Amino acid sequence: MIKEQYLHSDITAEILSIAFEVHKIIGCGFVESVYQRAMLVECGIRNLEVVAEIELPIYYKGVKVGSRRADLLVKGKLS
Repeated sequence: MIKEQYLHSDITAEILSIAFEVHKIIGCGFVESVYQRAMLVECGIRNLEVVAEIELPIYYKGVKVGSRRADLLVKGKLS
């Protein structure tokens, strides 16, 4: 089987591993903020650089047209 490589595959794999660990421990049925805080705890345990609730600008042809709030920024990349 050929394993495809995607942009930031290593980070994506780590984020998925964290999400599965959080779900395994606390299960389902909670609001998003509970999972986000649990993921932040797990990122800290794994010494993974993460920033929560960061505003990022959106540009169109070099002109800022708005912004969006990213739930998590992992290793300087979006999640």
